[in-house]
Amino acid sequence: MKRLWKAWQDGASWAEVARLRGRGSPRQAQTAVRGWAKRRGLPLRNARATDRPARAWTLRRAGRTWERIAEELGYASAGTARLSVTGWARRQGPSSSTPGDLVAAP
Repeated sequence: MKRLWKAWQDGASWAEVARLRGRGSPRQAQTAVRGWAKRRGLPLRNARATDRPARAWTLRRAGRTWERIAEELGYASAGTARLSVTGWARRQGPSSSTPGDLVAAP
């Protein structure tokens, strides 16, 4: 199980962890690894903590279209790229470097 936890910490997806485990679905692998780590007091990485939205915003500021950003960074669509950047900008809080036109007022 330590090998699976280490793989997740190193950036493997839950599907990859499930393949390493040799049985079960990605959800089952997630449940098993999270439970194992929790019982031992070990941390789990935050899968949302990536720099992809920040890179997408940098590309957008450079004038790239959402379609091009989605293609370059591996988003499923232009809409998901924009949603990702919008959520990232909200988490950053107000500042001069965040996309004010993308952050809707609460």
